[in-house]
Amino acid sequence: MGATEIDNLRVSSEKIEIDLTDAGAQEGSLTFHSAKALAAGGSEGCTIVGVEDLGEDLWKVSLAGRTWGDDQSVTLRVGSD
Repeated sequence: MGATEIDNLRVSSEKIEIDLTDAGAQEGSLTFHSAKALAAGGSEGCTIVGVEDLGEDLWKVSLAGRTWGDDQSVTLRVGSD
């Protein structure tokens, strides 16, 4: 997934909300840097396949089921084990 596929990003101490455009691949991944654990919180217009701890405070969020013309958003919980 590329940066042009991210429409909006909102970060708080409890969650990260990402709005995606309908451009690009049907599946892919986003990489985040976070000292706190991340976990799937929910999605619309796509599916969170997994949230993987890569070490060094890096997290891989794998997405699938993205479709053209649909609103797509992902919510991650911050500080979840």
